[in-house]
Amino acid sequence: MTAKEDQKLFESQMELLREGYREKLEHQLSEMVKLLKNLEKSLDPLPALETLRQELHKIAGGAGIFGMPELGKKARTLEIQMKGIRERAALGKEVPVSEILAAIMALHVPESLPDKGESASSMVPEKSFGSAGDLDVEEPRLLIIDPDDKRGRELVLALRYFGYIPRHCSRLSSAASLFPHKAPQAILLSLSSSENPFSVTTLAEEIKDLFPELPPLLVLSDSLDFSTRLAVARAGGQGFFIRPLDVPKVVDRLEQLIGRREMAPYRVLIVDDEPMVAEHFCLVLRAAGMEVHREEDAARALDMLSTFRPELILMDVHMEDCSGTELAGIIRMEEEWVGIPILYLSAESKMEEQIRALNSGGDDFITKPVDDAYLVASVSAHVSRARRLSELMAKDSLTGLLKHIRIKEALEVEMSRSNRDGSTLCVVMLDLDHFKRVNDTWGHATGDRVIKALAHLLTRRLRRSDSIGRYGGEEFMAVLPGCTPEKAEILMEEIRKNLKTIEFHAKEEVFNVTCSIGIACSSLGSSPEEVLQAADQALYRAKEEGRDRICIS
Repeated sequence: MTAKEDQKLFESQMELLREGYREKLEHQLSEMVKLLKNLEKSLDPLPALETLRQELHKIAGGAGIFGMPELGKKARTLEIQMKGIRERAALGKEVPVSEILAAIMALHVPESLPDKGESASSMVPEKSFGSAGDLDVEEPRLLIIDPDDKRGRELVLALRYFGYIPRHCSRLSSAASLFPHKAPQAILLSLSSSENPFSVTTLAEEIKDLFPELPPLLVLSDSLDFSTRLAVARAGGQGFFIRPLDVPKVVDRLEQLIGRREMAPYRVLIVDDEPMVAEHFCLVLRAAGMEVHREEDAARALDMLSTFRPELILMDVHMEDCSGTELAGIIRMEEEWVGIPILYLSAESKMEEQIRALNSGGDDFITKPVDDAYLVASVSAHVSRARRLSELMAKDSLTGLLKHIRIKEALEVEMSRSNRDGSTLCVVMLDLDHFKRVNDTWGHATGDRVIKALAHLLTRRLRRSDSIGRYGGEEFMAVLPGCTPEKAEILMEEIRKNLKTIEFHAKEEVFNVTCSIGIACSSLGSSPEEVLQAADQALYRAKEEGRDRICIS
């Protein structure tokens, strides 16, 4: 879907929701008037007064969101007054029914809502960093400048194995035609043996003329002397490599400079007993590329923690059966959910009430009505920070992939999703062949480079919706949601072939490695343990049949 189509769909959904809210509001005010007219006959006015206060609270939070800020402010003022009237009524004071009735009847719903151009909700919010987008990652674009055409072509081929899109030119003057619209994400500049090392500074200036925001610059050279290193540093170089190139080392540096694969969409759970308000927030956050689930019932919301596994909870404070602060307290009782960010989203404007809510397990308090862009920015900032902290604890320090326990958790999450929507899911087990021989012959440092090279290959070749983990030692595991065995085999066959073509350098020798792969696919109702065991058995069969191959369960 194009950006224009996205915008059109978003506008039509918002328009339907706004009109629906307007109709609901008229009915809500009508029911409040009926309730007040019956109040004089009631022996106990307290329940009716509390109902009126709650309804006014809902209007105070929702009206501004749907383009009626003045109505929302009036409802908020009346809500505060209603609280005082109820407290006095509890002490036996007379209820000023006629005054309340006049104030309620003065809450007019506008005949028409503001034009879309005046509404803060009329534009699709900018995609957050962890947005869904397309399933496939955009492969990084690299520029290789090397006067030696043969050497340049060989490097292009080697980097393609890792999922990059390199372009080679022998002269800088040809670079602009290779990247007419977008600058490369990194530049690899090769110095010839006859070249003055300090010419790299001049070349860097010329590159900057072509690409004003100079991409990361890596320099490849035959020389290891200090003057060459100094010239590279002065030119703003961020990497220096000696020929013959150890390509996995170059890839390792590229990963550090231009980042790993894009993140999966942020997962947000909204808990609010006002369906239309919650749906508004859903539309806004989904338009920003997030995966959102909403619940009105607190008990069901608690169940969603295990199945949906949200990265942030957005909840109202004042809900009828279970308040937001009570639900937060329940959530914080579970050690597994102690770290999940909880953002209160409420019309409550009293500072002491907000502080009390924050002290009851919340991380932040956003007052309704809230600007859509601010909501997206706030949610993104909290999830991004929580995700980074989680990564530091969940990721393997050598490869940056998920640790053993985390990749198994990712499988549980994707299996729950797969069973809910009836889609297929593939699990891949991958093991380096004869890896002990690599460690014994070339040392553990070289073995680590081989493991990192395979991790980079998997990271670049798999989709951002996939989960990849280091299962243990030289064994890796990948979870591919929405993938058939046939597609998984094609994808893993490409990875298997690419790995065996990579040249590793150690002790003045060059060697290659291979891997064996097992694939299993889920069926409706199957458990994570069953699929994982099937993939493991397929891997064992691949080893038994001679290694360097793929077997499907």
